[in-house]
Amino acid sequence: LILVNAVLVLSLTQYHNWLVGWQLVIFLNVLAVVAGIVLLANPGLSWIRLAAAAGMGLVATYSFGSGLLFWPIGFGILCLANLEALIGRRTRLVFWTCLSLMVTASYLYRYETPACHRVPLSWFLEHVSEYATFVVRFLGSALFPTHRIGADWAGGLSLLLLVGASWFLVWKRHTKLQVLLPYLALSLYSLLNAVMIGIGRVEISVNQATASRYVTLSNPFWIAVAMLLFLLLQAAGTNLATGKSDARFKVAQWTLLCAFAVLMVHNMEFGKRKLRHFSYRFLLPARHEYLAVRRDDPCVQRILNALDPAVAEELEESLREPDETRRDQLERIMDFLRKHRLSIFRDCDPPH
Repeated sequence: LILVNAVLVLSLTQYHNWLVGWQLVIFLNVLAVVAGIVLLANPGLSWIRLAAAAGMGLVATYSFGSGLLFWPIGFGILCLANLEALIGRRTRLVFWTCLSLMVTASYLYRYETPACHRVPLSWFLEHVSEYATFVVRFLGSALFPTHRIGADWAGGLSLLLLVGASWFLVWKRHTKLQVLLPYLALSLYSLLNAVMIGIGRVEISVNQATASRYVTLSNPFWIAVAMLLFLLLQAAGTNLATGKSDARFKVAQWTLLCAFAVLMVHNMEFGKRKLRHFSYRFLLPARHEYLAVRRDDPCVQRILNALDPAVAEELEESLREPDETRRDQLERIMDFLRKHRLSIFRDCDPPH
C-alpha cells in the first residue's frame, strides 16, 4: 500500500503541476490538508495538535482556494473523533468554528467574480447530467487520464465502493469509525473539490475535469479508496469464528495490485509523453525568449557556445527581440532568476 500511495502521489499524469512553477502550491495545499487531517483524527487531541492542525489549514487555504474546504471537514472530524481528547468537545468546536469563519472572511474579503466567467454559477443546476459527469470524471481521471469513459466509470464505481466498504466495515465488522475517519476525510476533500470546481468549470467543458492539474486534488480520494478496499478484503476474508484468512481474498488483493501496476505503467508513459510535449510547446519558447533578452550575459553566451552547432543555428533563427513592454517584464524576471541562480542560470556564478 505504501508503494501504491507513492505511485499516486508522484504520478506523472499531473505533469502540469510538476512543470509550471507556481502550481506547486497545489501540492503544498494537499500536503497541508493531509497533515491537518492526520493531526485532528488521531486520538488524544491536545491544544498543541489542534493549533498545528489550524496552522495546516491556514497554509492550505492561502496556498490554494480549495483549502477552504478543509475547515468544514475539520469540523466534522472534531465532531466524530477524539472522544478521549484532552480538550472538551464544546471548547474545540467553538474554537474551530470561530477560526474557520475568520479565515474564510479574510480570504473572501473584496472577492470579485473573474471577468472570464460569462455565465452565472447557477448554470450547473440547469445542466445536471453534464455536472454529474464532470464530478465523476474529475475523480476518475487520476487513473484514466486518456480515457474519458473509463474515468467516468472509475469515478462512479469508486464512489459506490467507498460507501459500500465503509458500511460493511462499520456495521458488519464493527470497525471503529476512528480507524476509517482519516480516509473518509481524504476522500471527502477530493469529492468536494470536484463538486466546487465543477460549478465553475463545467460550463466551459465537461472535459475540463481531466486537466492534469486536477489529478493532484483527486489523488487523496484514490489513496482512501485503496486503503478501504484493502481493509474490506482483509475483513471479508477473515473468518470471525476461527480468525483464519481465506486464500481467495489474498489472491484478489494481489490481482488488484497487479492491475493497478499495469495501469500506472501506462499512465507513466502517457505522463512522459505529455512532459516532452509540454516542454517543447511552452518551456523551450520561454527559454529562447530569455536568451534573446540577455544575449550579452556571459552565462547566456556560455550556454549558446555549449550547444550543438545545428541546434545553436536553429536557436539563433528563432531568437527574436521582444517588444518594449514585454522586454521590461522579461528584464525583471531575468534579474530575479539571475540573482537566485534559477532556470537557465542555475549553473551560473551569482552576480557581483
